[in-house]
Amino acid sequence: MDDVLQSVRAAPLWIWPLVAGISTVVSVVAVTAAFVHLPADYFVDDKPPHPLPLAQRILWNLLGLILLALGLVMSLPGVPGQGLLTLAAALLLLDVPGKQKLERRLLAKPKLRTTIDRLRARWNRPPLEPPFPPKI
Repeated sequence: MDDVLQSVRAAPLWIWPLVAGISTVVSVVAVTAAFVHLPADYFVDDKPPHPLPLAQRILWNLLGLILLALGLVMSLPGVPGQGLLTLAAALLLLDVPGKQKLERRLLAKPKLRTTIDRLRARWNRPPLEPPFPPKI
């Protein structure tokens, strides 16, 4: 751990705005792609996921983990970016138990749902259909 801290301290100051800019661009592109291509009825029923080839599932999960890490960092106070929206997009990509329940809980937040629906409208997609409340 000390080696990691030493390398972080030794990095030039210009690297941090570059890392922040790249992570913001990656997050915006991935979040937009995830929510624009999502079917409007994705949250209506408890549907089994479509079977994907193993290599594609691994890639989706890796991208989901990257977005999860970015979303957690952007959720911290003082860090720019849309952390909650990025976390929601990460959940869409990950294969984890209880995923739909957590997705519905996140999308029950009016501000997040409004943001997603506006994003979909910008790309001429219909808003997401209810039900959003988590099934407990």
